[in-house]
Amino acid sequence: METNPSNNIQLKEAPQTQKTPNVATMVVLEFGEDPLQLVCPHCYCHVITHTKYRLGLMMFTTIVQIVIDGWEDIADLVQEKLLS
Repeated sequence: METNPSNNIQLKEAPQTQKTPNVATMVVLEFGEDPLQLVCPHCYCHVITHTKYRLGLMMFTTIVQIVIDGWEDIADLVQEKLLS
């Protein structure tokens, strides 16, 4: 304890509190084609999943490349027919 001489107030140190470490729990789920029923770890709501497929950039790029390659083959075939 310490006394402040200017106004005779006794100062006390705050008690030391023990900090508990933050623990993070991670649950890894593998989603597939079948619906999966689970509980949200944050809000505890019951959820049923579903899978939706959509075409991405790789699929679009592949289709464009196939069309370009096919167009070159058709152009070569037409040119051969016209020259013969």
